[in-house]
Amino acid sequence: TAIDKIMPPVSRFGGGRAAKKQGIIEKLMLFFEKYLGLV
Repeated sequence: TAIDKIMPPVSRFGGGRAAKKQGIIEKLMLFFEKYLGLV
């Protein structure tokens, strides 16, 4: 997915990838919620 392209390299087999991806999604959502109202 597009999020995988912006993620730092993480082992697909070592675990933690889904948690890292979810954290990035949450940070992106906060960013857009914060700045979307300014437009």
